[in-house]
Order: sequence, then C-alpha cells, then structure tokens
Amino acid sequence: MFDDIEQTATFIRDAIRDIPKQFDYNGKAQSKLDKERQDIMHYMEFCNLNASDGCKAYKDFQRVSKERRKHKNENELLAEINNIFIKLKPHINELDQAIGSLRKVKTNQNNRTYKCKVRNDLQDKFEGAGK
Repeated sequence: MFDDIEQTATFIRDAIRDIPKQFDYNGKAQSKLDKERQDIMHYMEFCNLNASDGCKAYKDFQRVSKERRKHKNENELLAEINNIFIKLKPHINELDQAIGSLRKVKTNQNNRTYKCKVRNDLQDKFEGAGK
C-alpha cells in the first residue's frame, strides 16, 4: 500500500508539527501586513503627495495587499485541518518513537542472515546470497 512506510509516518508527524506553526505564522504576518496597509493608507490620506510619491505609495499598498492575501488564502485552507492537527500534537513523541522503531526494523531487515539448523553443508551458499 505504501512505498515507504517510514517516509509516510515522517510526513504525518511533520504535518502535525508544522501545520499549526504555519497557521500561527500566517496569522501574525497577516496582522502585521494589516498594520502596514493602515500606515500606507494614512500616509496617502494625510500627506500631500506628488504623482511620483503617490505612485510609489500605491505600489507599496498593492505589494503589501498581495502578500497579505497570500497568507490569508493559505490560512483559509489550513483552517480546515488545523484544529485536528492541534488535537494530535500530543502524539508527536509517540510518532517519533514509532519512526525510530521503523528505522530499526528496516536496518534489521537489510542485515538479516540465515543460519542453517541442520543442513550445514548449505550454509556457505547463504553467505552473500541476498546481497
């Protein structure tokens, strides 16, 4: 079913850890950009701007608005799963332990050898057979 169970488990663990962080980061960035937009709007409102300064203010406002929209759109998507991952966050240590166990099992499987129980004459055939 899964090509690499360890990779899948690691992906799940990282999502549980990182999605709430990204959601918080986006919220803080959006708030900061809201304040920056307010600064630009007040600058345009209260200052007499020539054409060049007005154009620069408009471009700044546009750049900040686009950046804010990017964070807002991503959070709109993340909001659908963020609460689930917050509830799963206490299980990250368990996932870390499971991933460590998976790695150990994979190592053991790669280093697996067979020792003949009865047919000792076949033992030399197993040496290097699976490598």
